[in-house]
Amino acid sequence: MKIIVEKDTLVEKIGQALDEMIKSRGNKPLLLLLSGGSSLELLNYVQEDSLSADITIGMLDDRYSYDSSVNSYSLLQSPGFASDFYKKARKAGVRFLDSTPFQFETLNEYASRYEKTIEEWMIKNPEGIIRATVGIGPDGHTSGVLPYPEDPEKFNTLFNGEKLIIGYDVENKNPFRYRLTSTFTFMRQFNEVLTYMSGENKMEALKKVIAEEGSLAETPGRIVRELKNVTIYTDIEL
Repeated sequence: MKIIVEKDTLVEKIGQALDEMIKSRGNKPLLLLLSGGSSLELLNYVQEDSLSADITIGMLDDRYSYDSSVNSYSLLQSPGFASDFYKKARKAGVRFLDSTPFQFETLNEYASRYEKTIEEWMIKNPEGIIRATVGIGPDGHTSGVLPYPEDPEKFNTLFNGEKLIIGYDVENKNPFRYRLTSTFTFMRQFNEVLTYMSGENKMEALKKVIAEEGSLAETPGRIVRELKNVTIYTDIEL
């Protein structure tokens, strides 16, 4: 795990790193999974000539909502968003995995459908590369994995089971209650990860992530310590 501190040009620096992560795939198919929220602005730095038909892009996590300002995949498709990244990528032949809920689709059906698209990609591309942008919130959550310090057993059942993708109800833990998320079982299979932690409100979370001791149930972001080729980009000086 490598940490890069950049005060003035953090977004530009990690955006350029994302572009390089896409370009450096060689001749192998790439599955790129994107964290939602402010991390999507990094797509402004992805060059059009980095995109091609051997790339598949999906969300690392998403919100079970028909509201286009809430569902991250809907936001990604929005005209003008991230310098029209979606439009440019489609033109280049990039394939996208849809994580918008269908009408009348239950949360579990939604998660199962998305998981199936991931599994199909993995079967079709056994030599493919999986890379991701992985955000960590002020409460230590990562992807759609919320902390459960009060119930480590439930946490383990949800995020360390057999499934690659789950849908679940976070109840009062977050304003966005119904979530789709990659599990830790899936994230441990990623080949490379870029993590973006910006703002002093994330200082305590960063301290917990890099601490030698701590639990995943309390600070899910500590999963990056177990993943391959992780770089944390931050403007926080500890």
